[in-house]
Amino acid sequence: MLRTLLILICLVLVSGESHSQPRELIISGHGSRSCTEILESYDNKGGVNFRKLQYISWVHGFITSYSYQKNTPIETDWNHALPFIGLYCNKYKNETLLDASIKLIEHLLETKIK
Repeated sequence: MLRTLLILICLVLVSGESHSQPRELIISGHGSRSCTEILESYDNKGGVNFRKLQYISWVHGFITSYSYQKNTPIETDWNHALPFIGLYCNKYKNETLLDASIKLIEHLLETKIK
């Protein structure tokens, strides 16, 4: 019995260590685009162009994927995501669309809790 308990504890510790190691993330496509590139798709009139639609569609797909993986429903719409991504990218021009999307998710989760 003691041996079984010791083996069980060791398995729990080993499995916990594997989850605590950071995962390597390789991002491709629109998520790897710089905020400077994203801002170029925003015109001064507030209109929507094809490239901007592609970027924001990528953001919504990323949020959907996150929601699915974490089993945490996250709701947003174009009217919220577009300005948030624009403001973030304006402030952090060297970041990527992925970075902006992660911050958007964090923001949405914070506002969901309140």
